[in-house]
Amino acid sequence: MKLKQLLWSSIDEWDAMINEWTEASFESLDVEHLTAQTMKYAKAVNQLEKGLPPNGLVPQLKERVESLREKVTYHCLYTVVSLSLIDLKCKEC
Repeated sequence: MKLKQLLWSSIDEWDAMINEWTEASFESLDVEHLTAQTMKYAKAVNQLEKGLPPNGLVPQLKERVESLREKVTYHCLYTVVSLSLIDLKCKEC
């Protein structure tokens, strides 16, 4: 029963967070919080996959979480690389 409750609360909370993040300005986003929340839900999905019988909801939630996790990882790496290139250009000047 707890896992079913976790599934439904995770879906509701995830959707609410995504709506909040997509409506927020870029400058107001906290990347560390976004990453921590994404990891929290990735762990919940893992727990749900192991503990619940196969159903259609867990894979949907997993897809949503994995999609955002990939985007966050890509954009963080892109930002780090971009900043390091800018730093290198400044040192050459």
